Amino acid sequence: MAAFNLSRNFKNSLWNLVDIFAYPLIFLVSTPFFIDRLGEKEFGVWMLVNSLMIAMQIFNLGLGTATFKHVAAHAGLKDFEKVSSTINTNFSLSSLLHILCVLSGLSISIAMRYFSLFKIEPAYIDLVCAGTLLGSILVGFKFYEQIIGYTFKALERFDLDTFLSTGLKLSVLTINILLVFLGFGLVALFIASIACSFINLIISFVVIKKQIPGFEWRFKLNKINIMQELNFAIWPWFQTLAIIITFQCDRFFVVTFVGLATLTYYGLAATMFNHIHMGFNAIVPWLAPKITKMKTIGEDPEALYRSARNFSLLLSLSALLIFSLVNEPILSLLLSKTKYAAASEFIRLFTVFEIFFVFSIVPNYFLNAAGFEKMYFKIVLFYCISIMSGMAIGYFTTHTAGGIIMGMTASTALTMFIQNWIISQQIFKGNGLKEAFILYLPPFLLSWAIMSSDKWLQFSLYGLTILSLHFVFTRHQKINFNLLKID
Repeated sequence: MAAFNLSRNFKNSLWNLVDIFAYPLIFLVSTPFFIDRLGEKEFGVWMLVNSLMIAMQIFNLGLGTATFKHVAAHAGLKDFEKVSSTINTNFSLSSLLHILCVLSGLSISIAMRYFSLFKIEPAYIDLVCAGTLLGSILVGFKFYEQIIGYTFKALERFDLDTFLSTGLKLSVLTINILLVFLGFGLVALFIASIACSFINLIISFVVIKKQIPGFEWRFKLNKINIMQELNFAIWPWFQTLAIIITFQCDRFFVVTFVGLATLTYYGLAATMFNHIHMGFNAIVPWLAPKITKMKTIGEDPEALYRSARNFSLLLSLSALLIFSLVNEPILSLLLSKTKYAAASEFIRLFTVFEIFFVFSIVPNYFLNAAGFEKMYFKIVLFYCISIMSGMAIGYFTTHTAGGIIMGMTASTALTMFIQNWIISQQIFKGNGLKEAFILYLPPFLLSWAIMSSDKWLQFSLYGLTILSLHFVFTRHQKINFNLLKID
């Protein structure tokens, strides 16, 4: 265990966690200020535009993933000319996708203004349309930032990625707080964010130039290079496409059928758990290249997969157990009691949803790295369609935003169970059904505890959850920490 703590895997995971959690923690603390100054509905507009921006990331074509793979491969051979070619090709493609985003933002704005898309209240239609157009400009910069981030990670400079990424986020947040304090609205906030992203892009190019000998920015669209990048990225992009569409649908459901005020607190809880999931995802970012290496040299990755999966689940489920016990006093203090009360039911339901969604993390890394991209796309498509169906059933059964989350959770629990069964049975030829049932014992007990209204039953279930975590992950599915170290 001590050797694992000192490994490069551990350090890279730590940098990832710093990058992922620094911004949302400060944003969470400042949320009451934004809601009070902007108002619940204008803050809801902000949440809606952010959801649209995330949805527009479907246009990124998986270029970040392609950048990571090819920069890492060329840098390992000290072929810095090809490293530069990869970066320039993907930046050039991203500039075209940026234009596509702006055109999409314009189209969505027209649809909201003239065709009642999302049924926006008339008093906020001008603000939503302006925010959507500015958001479409801003999201294009996210494509460039993704390529920059994956470049640094491919060069194993997670520290530089964290400094630049977190520095940008905190700069934007600080400026936004200042602008709102001075009485400016959302339009000024989006313009400031675009300016900060542009400055960050220039700084990033300077840093990249120092890291890559001979690097020069050039607009480069060579057919051979384009096909090389897109051929690798296509299946991971299909997976991302399905996931982005699925996990923005709930917010569009809320704004269309429930309203902007509810979206404020729903979006707050959803954003919080998006970052929590990203944090859990950062536990094993090193797994993919290690699996690829093992498959290349003919080694069996099953033991590594099981240890990484169990390590990820143990940490994630333990963290969610602790969160479910302490979130009320902490978030009541950070958000204020009234705002926490408005968001508390969404937070409780999203906690249960995340308990089952963490089962998607390690299969994503493993199946893509082990050459099962098409198989994983089918799995992703299956669970995304199921989750969207669950959202619709949940809403039209209860006619509440909470019903949407309950529908998502039921579908996720079922599909993650089937996913683990398929991987164990079809890839590793094991007893998939038995293993899936054993793995589901802790999340089942923990979700029951969180949803229980009887305090004695609730704490009894928490105790059983702790015992089940010990039984499943230290006895039945023991973690081999030696396998989690980098060679």
